[in-house]
Amino acid sequence: MFGFLADVGNLDARKVEQWHSDDGLRMVSTVRVSDGAKPFETAFEHPEYNDGSMIIVEAYDTRDAALEGHGRWLKIMLEGPLP
Repeated sequence: MFGFLADVGNLDARKVEQWHSDDGLRMVSTVRVSDGAKPFETAFEHPEYNDGSMIIVEAYDTRDAALEGHGRWLKIMLEGPLP
């Protein structure tokens, strides 16, 4: 129930990949989690979605899959769906 507490204060140790736009308004972050359905998740933030709050968009079973997924979501963030 409180598995997320294991993820507090240790982002650098859990980080797989992370990207921030130069203006700081967009972000794609892929990390290892202890409270998800799978051990890795990608989330993004964009001012046009969810009031600019983080959205978890995909979960993965392995670090390799998480790296691949991060690249896919970064491409989506940079190339679309918004201009």
